[in-house]
Amino acid sequence: MNRIPFDEWNELFKGDPEAFEKKRQEFLESYIIDQWSAEPNKQQRARATLWRLEQNYRHIKDPVERFNMIVAEFWKQVSKLKDALDQFKL
Repeated sequence: MNRIPFDEWNELFKGDPEAFEKKRQEFLESYIIDQWSAEPNKQQRARATLWRLEQNYRHIKDPVERFNMIVAEFWKQVSKLKDALDQFKL
């Protein structure tokens, strides 16, 4: 997968938000394909999760606020996983 250093991502975001968005989408799609190359069902689930996140947070324009909201969502999902795993404890 082609990785772009933070400074380059930052400059692209500041200088050309449309190009940044295109590059971001390409990066995420490449990541999904690389991670689950032999598992199309998992690719589809990852795309669906990404779509849901983007729909939930598309109205947030500040990148730091958006990041914080997504981190909060991550921890909410970790908590759900922990609760599910706790049900299997003896």
